[in-house]
Amino acid sequence: MALAEGDPAERCAARAAVAGRDLRGSIEGALNICLAQLAELSPPAGPECGCRLLAAGDKLFAPPAAFRYAPGISARVVSRGAGLDLTLVAEERYDADGERVLLLRPAPGGGEAAARIGEDGTATLVLDGRTWKGRAIAEGFERGRRRERLYLTREDGARLALIVGWEPVAYAMERDRLLTWPAS
Repeated sequence: MALAEGDPAERCAARAAVAGRDLRGSIEGALNICLAQLAELSPPAGPECGCRLLAAGDKLFAPPAAFRYAPGISARVVSRGAGLDLTLVAEERYDADGERVLLLRPAPGGGEAAARIGEDGTATLVLDGRTWKGRAIAEGFERGRRRERLYLTREDGARLALIVGWEPVAYAMERDRLLTWPAS
């Protein structure tokens, strides 16, 4: 068994685990899958991203914090009007006022993107210096993390969907439903 992740993990959203017939095959497989995930990111991960081996067999090569369960969750930002179709990682936090915040990494333009979600379902996203407003729709949990959809509109009328909590295969299977704008 081998585990690899994007490095640096905060900007390089990839993680792979492989249980092969032998240790070498497991290591090669985990690193190759991790690198393939980086190559598929939109926008591309860039030369600053690589993959590192976290564990192989019974050996750990990273500090304990690297093994936190699901430190981030898969997120997609799609806006035909703004020309966006991005795969990101969302990390949930709470600000000083107790408001829930989703930090999105890696953010377009290298900055940080953040969505604030009120208890009433209102949502505000700041992405690439632009503000989008709308609502969040909760859809339950996956691996102990929230699954939700945010439908947001920019001041100029462009629409954006932020889909959080669907792993790539599940997202691909439900893409049409997830990207269909809800009735008012």
